[in-house]
Amino acid sequence: MGNAVKDVVRLLAMGYLDWIQFFQIIGSLVPWVVSYALPLGMLTGVLLVLGRLSSQNEITAMRCAGLSLWRITSPIFALAVLGAALSIMINNYYAPNAKSAYRQSLRETVSKDPLKAIVAKTFIRDFSGRVIYIGEKDGTTMEDFWIWQLDERRYVHQLVRARSGELHFDEAEDALILTLFNGYAEDRNAENPNDLQKPLMAGSFQKARIKLPLSRFLGGATYHRKISRLNFNELITERQTTLLDEELDPQEISQRVTRLQTQVQKNFSMAFSVLSFAFLGIPLGIKVRRSETYANFMLALGLAFGFYFMVIIVGWLEKRPEWRPDLLVWVPNLLFQALGLFLFKRVNGQ
Repeated sequence: MGNAVKDVVRLLAMGYLDWIQFFQIIGSLVPWVVSYALPLGMLTGVLLVLGRLSSQNEITAMRCAGLSLWRITSPIFALAVLGAALSIMINNYYAPNAKSAYRQSLRETVSKDPLKAIVAKTFIRDFSGRVIYIGEKDGTTMEDFWIWQLDERRYVHQLVRARSGELHFDEAEDALILTLFNGYAEDRNAENPNDLQKPLMAGSFQKARIKLPLSRFLGGATYHRKISRLNFNELITERQTTLLDEELDPQEISQRVTRLQTQVQKNFSMAFSVLSFAFLGIPLGIKVRRSETYANFMLALGLAFGFYFMVIIVGWLEKRPEWRPDLLVWVPNLLFQALGLFLFKRVNGQ
């Protein structure tokens, strides 16, 4: 959410948005935020309620009245099942659609007046893989133009500088076109751009043309990032299309299919995390016996951090199909549920 706000605030500062549009775009991300907030909210709520009931001996009183622990906590399990079902719909449809709508809103906003994206006397980092600086700008005319081309490691491997240039928007190519005059370009060693001892390739030019696709504005998504914005039906369709693509080599097909399958399983796994957090939160809330809100909240935050960190680790294996990351993504759920059942039996036996 912080990254999204940063992007939208930037457009607000550039004059692309007014305050009403700002809050409308941020509001479109609510389903995406809910996909992460619902599991954490369930865990926090369980710890707060049962922690306070346990610290005030309410749990003990109910058990003395003949209610089993399963009977006492059955409403929580029922609520967790409903939350998991709701999360399945959100994670597979509403959240990815919300992310797509958000990116589309940004793109349409910029397309209305794309020339505003280039501001004089400012280091412009809104185009993925490039840093741009312009000394002076008067309408579509620029002076003292610099552009640094970055590699995947964020190292500068090419520098272009020009005395003057012109800027216009090509609607057909959906890109900003920079026409540069009287400049030079410098290429650095691709393997080690920071090694300035090796000779550099440089040359001057009278006129050059650089295209800045608006699809890369504000760090346009790569394929890996883009699949997180596909809903369930689109993921299945993309998987079938990839399997039938004869232009791809088998290794590339395997990696793409693994990424798509991992995303599908991740959406379901994150939904079932609502149930996993409830399994673990119930015995912890009773056993810890803390009535303080901040203590239970910090415990919930720590557990959620551990869960999401394991999910991130599995995400690092997406380029290793032989490790089956699409199945490993379920490991955090299984660990939390197993630990929760173990603690529940221990608490129930007290």
